[in-house]
Amino acid sequence: MKSPRVKNLNRVNPLPETLPYLALHHHRKKQLLKVRTLSRICRNALPLCIAKAKTCRPDLSIIEVSMVSDARIARVHSDFMHLKGATDVITFPYGEIIVSVDTAEREAKKQKWSTETELALYVIHGMLHLYGWEDASITEASAMSQCQETILKSALSSR
Repeated sequence: MKSPRVKNLNRVNPLPETLPYLALHHHRKKQLLKVRTLSRICRNALPLCIAKAKTCRPDLSIIEVSMVSDARIARVHSDFMHLKGATDVITFPYGEIIVSVDTAEREAKKQKWSTETELALYVIHGMLHLYGWEDASITEASAMSQCQETILKSALSSR
């Protein structure tokens, strides 16, 4: 499937001719998700993430998002990052984002919003990592958190 063309309105950090294709894979069939809603939010967020990019990624033609269980993401966390336990999101630089549906369900209840909104926040976080954002220091994490919240708010309000 061909990516949509994008109007280039940002002269400082121009958007690419076409956006990467965003593929969502739901591996947690037990949990009912509004995948179309999640897809719409994430597709709205993608050009906003690219507009805030700190790194140009012309090599990125597809972004794969896998929605998995806490158990599955904990294995990936251990195997690739040598850290124990589940996490909310893991991003690989070649364009793969793994998000935990179990964690999203718990956090969504605390935030008083939908699981899809929480998952979208995780995907936005992952996309920002793909485009050069880091969160290793408190300062970086704070800036990234503020950026992803702004993007989420805009993506939710777009139709």
